[in-house]
This record gives sequence, structure tokens and C-alpha cells, in this order.
Amino acid sequence: MTADSKSKKRAPKAKLATTEGGGTVVFSFRVSPDIADKWNQKIEASGYNKSEFFRRAVIDNKTQVVEYSNHAQQAIYHLAKIGNNFNQVARILHTANLDGKLSEEMLERAVDYLSRLTESVERLADRAR
Repeated sequence: MTADSKSKKRAPKAKLATTEGGGTVVFSFRVSPDIADKWNQKIEASGYNKSEFFRRAVIDNKTQVVEYSNHAQQAIYHLAKIGNNFNQVARILHTANLDGKLSEEMLERAVDYLSRLTESVERLADRAR
């Protein structure tokens, strides 16, 4: 393996699309349908196409990048894991309800409790940020 092939393997995941005037790099990622709807509304209101909208959003962005302490990163990681566990419990509860092993009333109470726990975890994560 040559030094060139090693460096190519470490390159960021972006597709190279050639155009007449030279090359461009395509970035792609996934978002939820809700976020896509919100973005599409903003894009339409801006009068720009998607590419120009995101170019301007990134270049003109006033967001400040903050480096978290190691403890804050660990706290956020563990809080995210707790949130994942809540989602797993909710799935199990819904399955038990569908199988007739859990009443509708108990399901509602449990899901309500999980929702309140999730909100608490989200508030903790916001504080850690």
C-alpha cells in the first residue's frame, strides 16, 4: 500500500462530482421527516435552492463551537444511553400491550412516567452542555 492510498482511505466521506468548471464535493446526511419539513419551509421562504441555502447557512453561520470538558462529554454520553434505555422500555411496554399482557391504562401511566423521566434527562443533558 502506498502513502497516497493510505491518505485516500482517511479522507472524509464525501462524493466527488465533476462539473464542467472543475470538481465539487457532495455532502449528504439523513434527517427526520419533521426536520426535513422545517428545512424545506425555510428553503422555500428564502428563495434559494437547497445548495445555496445550506452554503449560506454554513458560511454566514454565527454559531460558536464550544469544546466540552471530558466530564461534560461523559455525562452527555451516559444521559444519551439512558434515553436509549427509556426508548427500549417503551417498545417493550407497547409490545406487552399489543400481546394483551398490559392494560391500556397501565401502558398510558408507564409511558407518561417515561416521558417525564425523559424530559428530566434532557434537562440534565442541556445543563451539561
